[in-house]
Amino acid sequence: MPASSRDSRTSDVFHRKFEGLYAGHHKRASRAARMVTGNPEDAEDAVQTVFVRLAENGIPANISDNPAGYFYRAAINESRHIIRTRVRHRLDENEGSAPEPSTDTSPLVEDARERLLDAFSQLSRKDRKLLQLYFQDGFTDAEIATRWNSTRSVIAVSLHRAKTRLKKLLMSSCPAARFSFS
Repeated sequence: MPASSRDSRTSDVFHRKFEGLYAGHHKRASRAARMVTGNPEDAEDAVQTVFVRLAENGIPANISDNPAGYFYRAAINESRHIIRTRVRHRLDENEGSAPEPSTDTSPLVEDARERLLDAFSQLSRKDRKLLQLYFQDGFTDAEIATRWNSTRSVIAVSLHRAKTRLKKLLMSSCPAARFSFS
């Protein structure tokens, strides 16, 4: 068999596998990246970077163990990198002048965001989803209960426990801080 024919088949297998991974994990990775970056453009940049690197470097052998987790974590890490780079770039531009106050890109806010994401990633999948539905998506206890085929009181207790676990994780990363969830 000629080498070019073998290379062509290997390339076709790679493309099919890559397209399957992209189709199966792009949306979830985009949601994770948007949660970190706060805007769809940066989130899409992060996810595209993850997939471009995958295309350039090949598909790792261990990706089949947990592809959803791989892309979720890779999207979050790339999103953090984008935020850190943006903050560093702004700090470099302002060197020698008084820094302009900024509500969402100051180093303190970025540090707090990173601590929150680290603590959030340590929660169980159920707790993360519950907190996301409540805080990010704005669902009420009753709406979550309906979606999860549960009762409002069970959701309220679960939400309280998830907030408590998140607060403990945050307190362990920054003992002097005070956290309040409303």
